[in-house]
Amino acid sequence: MRGSGFVLVLTVAAGCRVVVPGDGRVVLVEPDEAVDAAYSIELKRSVHFWDVTGACFRVREELVDGEPIAARVPFVADGARSNAADPQLAWYAEAEGRVHVPIGELQELDVDHDELTALFAHELGHALGLNHLPQQVALMAPHVPALQQLTDADVREFCTRWTTPICAGP
Repeated sequence: MRGSGFVLVLTVAAGCRVVVPGDGRVVLVEPDEAVDAAYSIELKRSVHFWDVTGACFRVREELVDGEPIAARVPFVADGARSNAADPQLAWYAEAEGRVHVPIGELQELDVDHDELTALFAHELGHALGLNHLPQQVALMAPHVPALQQLTDADVREFCTRWTTPICAGP
């Protein structure tokens, strides 16, 4: 579910803020029209998986007027799954900084809402530069389970890359 090349280069600070040298801004998740029409609800739910870490992904309708944007993560409709590795239901292409979503295949497979939400949150984890975890029950596992939130292993992986109050501990 990872390509090579581009990773969001961000430093995450307190609360729901991503700080890019000196100014607090959010990361805007931008689905194209096809992805938004097919998976608007799941995508909105997926961006909030990362709230507990202090990362701030948001979809456009959640932005506060005038809120500065640090980076964008486009979600784009794609005609077919990637055959580069294990069959993938969606994938983050680092070189492009985009998440590819094979809408037709996902609909044919009848993937449920919780699985799609976790899948999209998993791909946002790759946008944060996170790797797959060996744990089978973790959002960042190679085969994404239908989780409702991050696991402790996911938060620890996030903290190996980013510094936020949650990573500093009590």
